[in-house]
Amino acid sequence: MRRWQLASLALLAAGWMALAADPALRLHYDFAAPAGETLPDASGNGHTAAVEGKEGASPVVVPTPYGQALRLEADKGQGLRVKPAADLVGAEALTVMAWIRPEIVDSHLAIVANKGDEVPGQPAKGYRLSVTWGRLAAELGFGDDEVGVRLQSPEWSIDPQHWAHVALTFDRQDLVLYINATEAARLHLPAPRALVAGPSAGGLTLGKYYWNDAYPFVGLLADVRIYDRTLSAADVFAAASEFLRATPGQP
Repeated sequence: MRRWQLASLALLAAGWMALAADPALRLHYDFAAPAGETLPDASGNGHTAAVEGKEGASPVVVPTPYGQALRLEADKGQGLRVKPAADLVGAEALTVMAWIRPEIVDSHLAIVANKGDEVPGQPAKGYRLSVTWGRLAAELGFGDDEVGVRLQSPEWSIDPQHWAHVALTFDRQDLVLYINATEAARLHLPAPRALVAGPSAGGLTLGKYYWNDAYPFVGLLADVRIYDRTLSAADVFAAASEFLRATPGQP
């Protein structure tokens, strides 16, 4: 996010009423606690994440001018892993969102993933939100074909070394991508389709591919949330603004 864009959103956020406690919030990592072997789920639903990294090189929680963030570095296999859970499937409705500050964007950087790559003969299952070569990308699998659906924002809509709030919403028929609380892309399906659970062996991951260390996110992740309802554009804005009004850390 450009500095003037971030300042504009922060000014708007200062006067925006925060979301009330939402029972549809199923997972929330605010990174308020230091990263040890696990990180707590601030939603209260018990989705504690296991912290991963090669040879003890675990990611660390760092302060930002806004809230806390998880710093992920290149070539260290870093990320978070969450056990499979029925309330994270999003079969009827789904919203996935995060604040990100990628160091690079000319690669595939997984933000939240529990969907595998396309494999002949295997049905696509689950969902994935990523940065792919300067675009925000969402992939969904419904368990009834090998492909599922994919949606991308316009090229170079995500900048390296700038903060951006990213989100996907899905209500069984409309898949929408938001960047900085503004709609960036939309796909309307001909008929409603229900998401199915992703491959259970890998669970759900943040910052890398669910199966291994591929697609590493390099940079900062903050305020990661998953809802089992489809947030409106106004709700996406309200949720995004909460990070900007968090207790500041050190620049």
